[in-house]
Amino acid sequence: MRPLRFARLIAAPGRGVRPRPRPARSAVATALAAALGALMLASCAGAPPGPASGSAAAPVSSVPGAGTPGPLEAPALGGVPAAPLAPPTVAESKALAAAMASVRWRYGIPGLSVAIAYADGSIWTGHAGVTDVKAKIGVRTETAFAFGSVTKTFTAALILKLVEDGAIGLDDPVIRWLPEYAGRIFLGTTPARRQLVTVRMLLAQTSGIYDYFNSLPLDARLRASKKRAWSPDDVLAYVKKPLFIAGDGWSYSNTNYLLLGLIAEKAGGAPLATLMRTRLLEPLGLTSLYTQVAETSRAPVAKG
Repeated sequence: MRPLRFARLIAAPGRGVRPRPRPARSAVATALAAALGALMLASCAGAPPGPASGSAAAPVSSVPGAGTPGPLEAPALGGVPAAPLAPPTVAESKALAAAMASVRWRYGIPGLSVAIAYADGSIWTGHAGVTDVKAKIGVRTETAFAFGSVTKTFTAALILKLVEDGAIGLDDPVIRWLPEYAGRIFLGTTPARRQLVTVRMLLAQTSGIYDYFNSLPLDARLRASKKRAWSPDDVLAYVKKPLFIAGDGWSYSNTNYLLLGLIAEKAGGAPLATLMRTRLLEPLGLTSLYTQVAETSRAPVAKG
């Protein structure tokens, strides 16, 4: 059985940071605090990994991608955009390091790595904590972190590439591409309702399909067998009937993107990892991204 893929991201290079008293916030430190969501991209989660949705894979490098990066703007205050951030002073660098350490301790993140790109192309980097709590292995420049649900962005981009090619239609019924699931209740409680679910609805999270991560029995099995590689069919066995008729609401579901990954493989005629690499990662120069299981990591992977 083909295992589900897990997305990974290479942490930005930087230097170790020790916790210190919380300083007064500079504008740059405030910008870092306002971007806690970005920190989570490089957070070392303590919970056991579950199957990735749809699944892309990945390592992102700490240097700017192709082309010249545009100005990085600080958070808008009162609806007025702030001026582009200037490279930090020594004092601001210390404040950033302290803010990063503070975030780690406040939210119980075992390890993290951060990079901030500035308008002149320079990059501030830093890392703190450990990649393996039991072994007490510190985060390093080359540490790879889970890419998590940002994988969905890559999966969606791949689907749209296939739409652009004319290989897929956004309003194609899902069962056109996955006829093996035409009788499955997770797509709908009647044949007519199952016919309603389209590729567009999967992308937009309006299909009503139940999220497999909400299954308590699946969660228990994931925790009991942390090293097991799960196939899509293994996971879909835990998906219940839809929350609503397709198109009648919105509900976030990892199952939508698992199905999109399968559709991409059917329409693209190749494994998802191959399609991700040839259609997105290599053309964009994202050479540090990789698909776990299907590809080999180029760096040690954070375990949490």
